Amino acid sequence: MKKKTLLVLTSAGSLTMGVLAMFLVPKINESAKANPPTYTISLDSSVNLVEKDKGYLHQASVKNNKFDVIGYGANAEGFCTIAKQSHDLVTHSGVESDAYTFEGMIYNRSVINGFTSLTVTFGEGTLYYKLTDFLMEDMDFDTETHTLTNGVPVEVQNGEAYFVVFNKSTTPVAIESLDIEYQCNGDIDAEMLFNKNTSLGGARSVSKRFTKEDSFIELENNPTLYTNNHSTGNDISTDHDNSWYRWNGKYFTRSANLGTDFRFGMTIIGNISQVLDETDYFHFNVWPQFSYGATKWDEKKKEYVPFDEQWIQTYIGNDNYEPLGKDHAPYPDDYTDYTYTGRFYGNYDSYDENWNVDYTLGDPGWKFADPDHVDIAGGGKTLREAYEEYPLPFWYLEFHVYLDEDNDPKCDISINGRLIYSEWIFYYYDTVNKPSIYITTFPMHLINYGQDNSRNPRDSYVGSFTYPRLITE
Repeated sequence: MKKKTLLVLTSAGSLTMGVLAMFLVPKINESAKANPPTYTISLDSSVNLVEKDKGYLHQASVKNNKFDVIGYGANAEGFCTIAKQSHDLVTHSGVESDAYTFEGMIYNRSVINGFTSLTVTFGEGTLYYKLTDFLMEDMDFDTETHTLTNGVPVEVQNGEAYFVVFNKSTTPVAIESLDIEYQCNGDIDAEMLFNKNTSLGGARSVSKRFTKEDSFIELENNPTLYTNNHSTGNDISTDHDNSWYRWNGKYFTRSANLGTDFRFGMTIIGNISQVLDETDYFHFNVWPQFSYGATKWDEKKKEYVPFDEQWIQTYIGNDNYEPLGKDHAPYPDDYTDYTYTGRFYGNYDSYDENWNVDYTLGDPGWKFADPDHVDIAGGGKTLREAYEEYPLPFWYLEFHVYLDEDNDPKCDISINGRLIYSEWIFYYYDTVNKPSIYITTFPMHLINYGQDNSRNPRDSYVGSFTYPRLITE
């Protein structure tokens, strides 16, 4: 998508007496504006590539920027080689089948502010490229108009922040160097709803580890005997079942006021090793919590709280409660009635017996949708079919908040280009004055899983979440 204007947003690390902390933008002289300095990052033989994710990924860190390589090969005379690779998918029975094929690729995991050009010097073979606003915003690796010319710069025309260089052949192409020129002007940072300086809170259970980079946060979940999907009992401080604490992660607090019609996007990054092993469960999601207007006094909490806070939720990957599904659950209970095997996009809504949405059913009607019988909001595919369109563990999420014809706020959620979910946000809203909407909290979750044949925890895993950014028109 092309950027036409830039709306500078601010976020608050904390909310004190309703006042948001603002970024201070220093003044610069006209000469600096007209001729901003240009910087270069060079990925070449001097840069160290570190093995990640059981060798399915290699990563370089230069000037606090992360660059990833998939389909890596060593290259003593240059940066690396890349080649298209096929991997067998390990099923529950341990039989290897259904080869997953990934282009060999190099991409920037960290955002590039003021990205101006990309020059790739390489050996024999053909390479292609993409430039996008968001990480892996487009994973249709077409080759029609995006061929790289050896040593010739690709000019960045529309303010994009990410590149992907890829090889569609199984024959390795030797990369001598990638030279990235940029102006470090902060244009992409200014679009972020939250950043590394925004206050963080803990999710239902707290991550084992988190790292805040300049443009994304990396989380490692923390499964314990008392905080996984099979945990039993109750914590003495709450009436929640211990399995409730399977939701693990962090959340950002309070965005700026965003208006009544806005879009923002972000990317969740998973693990290739988990994608390739069906016996290794994973789940990622974000739950933006919206509110509006000024705060009100809560007599019970004895504090000021936002009006009508409501979550809009996403669910990506294995079932969050019982990945074996109802028929194979080792500990059957009421919660397993609407659980499913495999991986899919989840949808939690009020359904009747024919899987039609029916809000007259009330609370008893709310349940997770059958991914093989319920279509995405955009139609044409089931929740499972939409998930299976792209094998790589990248999920580009786009949220569109707007007022419907009755001035009730609604949110559309798209994942990897498909409209997955569309829902009204608030139970009550001032449809006459139409107050500005903001994000109260922004939880990012992984799921703590337990062993199939015991209540002991499974191993932890890592996920990354780019900071959500406003989409400008």
